[in-house]
Amino acid sequence: MTASWTRLVTAATVVGAILLTGTPAQAAPPVKPGPVTNLAATASKPAGYQVDSTWDAASDTTNYQVSLSLGGTVVSSYSTTGTTWSATTSAGAGQTVVVTVTPYNGKRKGTATSVSLLLPDLTAPTGAFSVAATDMMATITQDELSDDATATNEILRDIDWGDGGGWQVWSTGTTADHTYAGLGRYIPQVRLTDVSGNSVVLTLAAVVVGDTTAPTGVFTAGPATAWVGFTEVTLTEVSLADDFSATAALEVSADWGDGTVEPFTGTSMTHTYAAAGTFTPTVHATDEAGNVATLPTSEIVVAADVAGPTLTITKPARAASLASWRYVKGKAIDAETGVAPVKVRMIEKRGSRWYAYLPARGVWVRAGATPASAWKKTKAATRAPSGTGAWKVRVKKLTKGQLRVRVAGADLVGNVGPRAERRQSITRR
Repeated sequence: MTASWTRLVTAATVVGAILLTGTPAQAAPPVKPGPVTNLAATASKPAGYQVDSTWDAASDTTNYQVSLSLGGTVVSSYSTTGTTWSATTSAGAGQTVVVTVTPYNGKRKGTATSVSLLLPDLTAPTGAFSVAATDMMATITQDELSDDATATNEILRDIDWGDGGGWQVWSTGTTADHTYAGLGRYIPQVRLTDVSGNSVVLTLAAVVVGDTTAPTGVFTAGPATAWVGFTEVTLTEVSLADDFSATAALEVSADWGDGTVEPFTGTSMTHTYAAAGTFTPTVHATDEAGNVATLPTSEIVVAADVAGPTLTITKPARAASLASWRYVKGKAIDAETGVAPVKVRMIEKRGSRWYAYLPARGVWVRAGATPASAWKKTKAATRAPSGTGAWKVRVKKLTKGQLRVRVAGADLVGNVGPRAERRQSITRR
């Protein structure tokens, strides 16, 4: 049989199939996914319940649709190609959730598999307890007690009084008493256990038996003189101790003597007084037995700075010469809190026109026919005075004319000093 004859027979066969069926041949549908096996779910509870599910891969499957249901309502769902999934729920202990996994091969849906999970009680009880001591006896009081799944009267309570006696059952009542055999510092604990075995141990405040001595310590305050609203007075711990309580367990507060009382943190803290007067900072230290020590420091005399700085502009030896004004110099003196950066401005009359100095660019710009127009257009050069109060500003491109310089400034608490101004006729190089 020739190749041409073979092709003819094949074509005839296809045409015959189309004539018999009336339509072209269709592709076969995807294979139905196999079943999901070994579906399992577990729950943990970092906040709400987290349900973790795993399963074995199903045959002929491209992806899975997974859902978490509560009471027949889907509360979370996800599509994944893997075989694990985690979801969270606000359901409570004792409720049942259902994890359902449906396999898919493309758009071909397989048989869904589900597993139910009874949410276990994973949360320990919560409670609040206070402790007080009188002579050799301590009393623990239950202030709060609850659990998410166990009734309050079914929560087991145990006490370890911290004296070596171990755990003791606290069966009834909301208070429990204990008499210590000797003087000392003891740390009682309360253990709470619900019916599911979830347990928590609460450490209570220390019980100090036989402590009648207040803490001891030395604190310093300085500087001895200060300015209102400016000087930071520092209160510093030199030493602090107690016969029973650890230093870290002491409650320490600073009373600055002006009505400000605050916790003393670290080994030093600062305070700025808002009014003039003489104040003596005091430290109060309370130990775990309630003994209070009052530890005074030295007096702080606080004065108000009400005067601004004295501002001057230095006149050069050869004031009429341009060379003498390459720098404008002066001083800003304040004997109290010190001087903030001063602001220096300059204008110059050249012929009938006034010019304003722009220090950032080092240029003079035309400003108008009056000094007022020039002062309005000029910009200030800001300079921080040195330790001696000296300041200076570089002047570029100055020419002959009538120079005017102004300096303004304030001290570090905002008092403004009298403005200084100097006028100088510059007639020669």
